[in-house]
Amino acid sequence: MRKLTEREKRRARLSKHEVSCLIIALCICVGLLLYSVFTNAFVIPVNHNDDKTVSVVYKSDDSQKQESKPSLDELATLTVNINTADKQALTLLYGIGQSKAQAIIDYREQNGNFKTIEQILEVPGIKDKTFEKIKDNITVD
Repeated sequence: MRKLTEREKRRARLSKHEVSCLIIALCICVGLLLYSVFTNAFVIPVNHNDDKTVSVVYKSDDSQKQESKPSLDELATLTVNINTADKQALTLLYGIGQSKAQAIIDYREQNGNFKTIEQILEVPGIKDKTFEKIKDNITVD
């Protein structure tokens, strides 16, 4: 096996810029891996002719299903009726995950429809801070 010349050795080395790019790419990959492990969701970018929309694949007990998330603009104007929304729709709200969404549904089934949006504060796990962030995006009508 022949030895590399000095010129070949220099060409085989990565520049500082290339090393930095590799470190950033590695951090992004680790971040996505941790996100998927802790949320049971895998983010898969999909080209919707804008840079604001992604699709998310949720792992369920039975099988995986793909659900398209609304764009950032749509989320800003999103209104969810907490009296009729299913778990999937409720999780579109800020700070509402699978367990809080189920708690909202359970509360609704036990106590009937919400009369006011403020009544959502009676649901276990929904605090003032969460309510302040979602109050403009929920309705009872």
